[in-house]
Amino acid sequence: MNAQSPNITLVTACYDLQRDQLKDFGRPYSFYIDNLCNLLTLKDYNFVVFTDKKTKELVKEKINTGKNVVFVEKEIETIYKNNCEIFDRIEKIRTNKEWYNQKDWLAKSPQAQLKYYNPLVLSKLFLLHDSKILNFFNSDFFFWIDSGINSTVSNDYLINGINLITDLINDNKFLFLAFPYEADGEIHGFKKEELDSYTDGDEVTHVCRGGFFGGHKSVISKVNSEYYDLLNNITFEAKTFGTEECIFSLLPRLNEDLYLVAEIGEDGLIYKFFKDLEEDRVNFVMGKRGDLRQIIKKDKKTALYILTFNCPQQLKAVAYSIFENDDFYNNSELFIIDNSEDDNYSKQNKEIADKLKFNYIKLPHNYGVCGGRQFVAEHFDREGFDYYIFFEDDMVLNLLPNGEVDKFGFPKHCDDLYFQIHEILEKEGLDFLKLNFTEFYGDCSKGWHFLNISKEIREKYYPNRKKNVNNLPPTKFTKIAKNGEFGLTYALGDDIFYSNWPILFSKSGNKKLFLDKKLEKPYEQIWMGRNFELQMKKEMKSGVLLSSPINHERNIFYEGKLRREN
Repeated sequence: MNAQSPNITLVTACYDLQRDQLKDFGRPYSFYIDNLCNLLTLKDYNFVVFTDKKTKELVKEKINTGKNVVFVEKEIETIYKNNCEIFDRIEKIRTNKEWYNQKDWLAKSPQAQLKYYNPLVLSKLFLLHDSKILNFFNSDFFFWIDSGINSTVSNDYLINGINLITDLINDNKFLFLAFPYEADGEIHGFKKEELDSYTDGDEVTHVCRGGFFGGHKSVISKVNSEYYDLLNNITFEAKTFGTEECIFSLLPRLNEDLYLVAEIGEDGLIYKFFKDLEEDRVNFVMGKRGDLRQIIKKDKKTALYILTFNCPQQLKAVAYSIFENDDFYNNSELFIIDNSEDDNYSKQNKEIADKLKFNYIKLPHNYGVCGGRQFVAEHFDREGFDYYIFFEDDMVLNLLPNGEVDKFGFPKHCDDLYFQIHEILEKEGLDFLKLNFTEFYGDCSKGWHFLNISKEIREKYYPNRKKNVNNLPPTKFTKIAKNGEFGLTYALGDDIFYSNWPILFSKSGNKKLFLDKKLEKPYEQIWMGRNFELQMKKEMKSGVLLSSPINHERNIFYEGKLRREN
């Protein structure tokens, strides 16, 4: 196999934690600088190096780094501050005599003696995720590799083995390496009994290494989310703690479908994995092959539509937000439906579609917002897809985990959004799942259908309630649930209203709402009322995410008189 690997980025970090001051576990900082410099001589691989300005200059004095190396300057104090609530809790454990005196070696160890040791090693997965978001090299696979790894794994092993990993794991798995471990009451300072309490009865018998791990870009956000939630939950209540390897060791036991764990020797040395790779004898001790995500990719087909009118710049913003989300872009059949009346706008829209590899459909005339929506419903049914999502050209998918929340405190970014919405729809047997709790004109806490149902229906289900936009009934949620222990939270309800905002539709939901009684002149308000009537008859089952990952961004305007519904 060719050693050159443009689809792989290796991520590492190098910081002077003052380890040279330790008596029993001391190392000079030059140990890490020399090993990092040697690692960066692998010119056939792309590297992202998180470090401070001083270390960057030290490395550049020793070697000439090429275009395959990107340094991300970040002070160690900044890494601490990024998750200070978690690390402050760990700091209280680290300085607790009861914790560090449980073993003689522990009191002398780097994790007990050095304030920034645990914050750094516990941030490895966060930094890997940052690299995936930034994706300097447009890579498909990302692997963390310790800056000092050459002390036990030579570059020859790495050169021969790294490319083989992408053949070993597919694009829906995350790889850890683990060694068998017989605990003497604790693992890396974490009391064994308490660590096992997080595994649902699956005792920790193997410890996952922190020196090398990673996977395809499509799963890294999900892993990062699971890791963060677990780390946050554990540190919130724990009086004992260990290193990142303790948390890594729990992850595969809590979600086997997402992880593959390859066994290495009892000494924990990583070189064995690369040797086993060459000899095609890697042994997996945890992890399942095949899950709903693979079924969605291989056996289920999702269409994604963007309806646009006279605003190429608006279309570009939405289309690129889809393009930048690997899951949405790579697992959907993509369509741009062009309502534009101006040939120049249509030409620009087609150029965007061609560049981003969207299917382009120019409607023969302006069907209007709801006329275009009806066209999408019919096209989806005719083409035989299993699911679809509909966007208008001012609805942009939020990409970066910036911590923003909507007015209810629900997150405006969701890791692993694409596959989770499919999982929720399938698991709950829904006709449709709304992707935003908060929309531009309203939110799903209230029943906006109330304004669009007949007087007879309104009096039947809402007696004595006056028809008024300030008097909307509260939504009747029947279930609040989470997709797995650390997945998306969502709500089911008897009266979650329909709107033209992005919704994941099934075949059945699409047929009931748009096709069984096709409107000659379609209106959103009529669909909203019809949906409510179907819900009251128990013929439409719906849900909504307790998240708002779609932003309303209208920056380019056309004349209001040009807008039409159908």
